[in-house]
Order: sequence, then structure tokens, then C-alpha cells
Amino acid sequence: MNLPNIIFVLCDDLGINDLHCYGREDHNTPNLDALAEQGARFTSSYACQAICSASRAGLLTGSNPARLHLTTFLPGRANKISQRVLHPEIMMNVPLDIKTFPRYFKEAGYKTGFIGKWHVGIEPGPKEHGFDHVYFKGNGRCTTPSETEGGKAEYELTDETIKNSLKLVITSHLLPILDITLRTSHTQQKTILLIKTKMPLNLYMRH
Repeated sequence: MNLPNIIFVLCDDLGINDLHCYGREDHNTPNLDALAEQGARFTSSYACQAICSASRAGLLTGSNPARLHLTTFLPGRANKISQRVLHPEIMMNVPLDIKTFPRYFKEAGYKTGFIGKWHVGIEPGPKEHGFDHVYFKGNGRCTTPSETEGGKAEYELTDETIKNSLKLVITSHLLPILDITLRTSHTQQKTILLIKTKMPLNLYMRH
């Protein structure tokens, strides 16, 4: 059986009511709406933790963030007099002795790629955790929203995702590339990237 290519897109701070396909009338999300129409749309699901670093660590490992001792965003909040309880001590990374999903994919014959915001500790990083190709600029950054950019550099990240996806295919010796279709237009909110490769590809993009 041929293994499918898998592209996993993680959107930070995206709520169930933020997408048009989930009933948000004032937000236009045509590409995500199309994915929902062509695939499966979940209406009852579970987030291991409703905060940045902890949810990323849970997805990477399949473990509850409490078991990882990583239950808030890194580097965490300082305790304050106004708090009713103290913050627990947290781990500052995901240790290498915990097996993350890219290693499972590699064992199954996949080439793996990571693009975007890591935010589960500076070291070990995505390469040490099993990603073959990494495009990683720190833990994200804020930008001034405009016609050409959003509030978290998401247009830049989308462009870099496209370029680095192609680079991953070429440098990982996944040629011959049988079919590539690439069209980008921020004004029309369209980004299309279709890649058929010789080997299965697992690409993880995180905002």
C-alpha cells in the first residue's frame, strides 16, 4: 500500500468559532472551508491544553502536558501576590528520551519537515526530535497588520512554507517530482501547493 503524504497545519489561538465553515459569518476562510467540505469536519474534539507550548508538546508526544510537566507557555509566568495559587514548576523543553511523532514517521519510511514556530524549548529543537528539514525562526514574532501582512507574520510564514516545502522535496531526494502546482495570491486569499513525490512526506507547519 502506498503511504499518503501528510501535511499537518497547527494554528495558534484558533477557536472553533473563528472559521466561516463553523458558522462565523464575518470571517472569510474559503480555503479552510473547501478543506472542510472535501474532508472531515470535527464538531466535538479535545485539546490537551488550551495554551501554546503545552498543546504543542502534547501533539508532538501524544502525552498529557501534566505528565510532561509542561502545562503553560514557555518560559512561563512569574508568581505574583495577586494570585490565589502558585504556578507549578515546569519543564523548559521536551526531553529527547520522549519519542515524538516525527521519529515514528521516519521509521515508517517518511521524510519529515518542520516549518514555523517551535515553542517547546530552544534545545533540543525540531532537528534533534527527528525532523529532516527545518525552517524555524525562533518562537514566532508579532507584526503590524496590513494589506500584505497579518499580526503574527503569517503571510511571510505561508510564503516560506511554500519555498521550503519545495526545498524539502528536492534536498531530500524525493525526486522525481511528478506534479507540482503552485499559485499564490494574498489578495485573493489563495495558496495552492500540490506535490506528488517518490517517497511519502510528512510536513508539519506551525503558526
